[in-house]
Amino acid sequence: MRRRRTSLGKGPAFVFVRRAASAAYSSVDNRSGFGFTLLEMMIVVSITGILMTLSTWGFFSLKNKVSQRNFVADINSALSSGKMRAMSRQRNVVFVFDTSGGGAYYELDDTSVAQNLNTQVNLTTVRTTFSATAPNYGLPPLFSVSLISTGNSSGTIFIANTASWGRDTMSMPVPFPYPYSGIAVDTSGGCTFCATGRGVLAFRPDGKVVFGTTVGVPVGGALVLGQGQSNSQMNLRALFVSLSGHVGSATQ
Repeated sequence: MRRRRTSLGKGPAFVFVRRAASAAYSSVDNRSGFGFTLLEMMIVVSITGILMTLSTWGFFSLKNKVSQRNFVADINSALSSGKMRAMSRQRNVVFVFDTSGGGAYYELDDTSVAQNLNTQVNLTTVRTTFSATAPNYGLPPLFSVSLISTGNSSGTIFIANTASWGRDTMSMPVPFPYPYSGIAVDTSGGCTFCATGRGVLAFRPDGKVVFGTTVGVPVGGALVLGQGQSNSQMNLRALFVSLSGHVGSATQ
């Protein structure tokens, strides 16, 4: 009987091993194709950082705009309702604007029998002596007031640089819109009737306005507010009060 010679090199066992090894190498090659190089990782991290920076800046910018818009709306509403209350209740309604900090206002009712907070001299006294934390708000016993409303905004400031409402391409001051174009655009101190970081006005029972300043206010007064913590001339909002008691606002 002749014996059949077999070769391990050419038999089925060898073919199986070779195929398994080839599949293993192919699997490794395929897995390596899904990886990232160090350069790719650095690019992704850099782009992510840039996007996060831009989104953070945009968020705070939007937050400041919303804060400014809301604060201006609050003051505008308080001025309008203050005028109506002065006429309906036949008493003086006083507004104190603190422009030295981030921005604040105080609305006060004149509760005295004499109703004497309706002259320039007396309102000037209010401007120089007012204190939000003192008894009777720092005013002399001659005056008697009660707080009606107050508001402040850390993201909004009263602009305190000369002619901050804006200038045109020829560096000429841009006037306020009609019918407030007669009001000077010099907002040093935060408003056109402010001094040393504070301004005061009062609505009288007849609906007209008196300002607590020795400087002549022939047409009315204006407050100019900006967003953020700078005296930038971008996105300014102004509030106007005419001597006839008309209240308005505009955006630069």
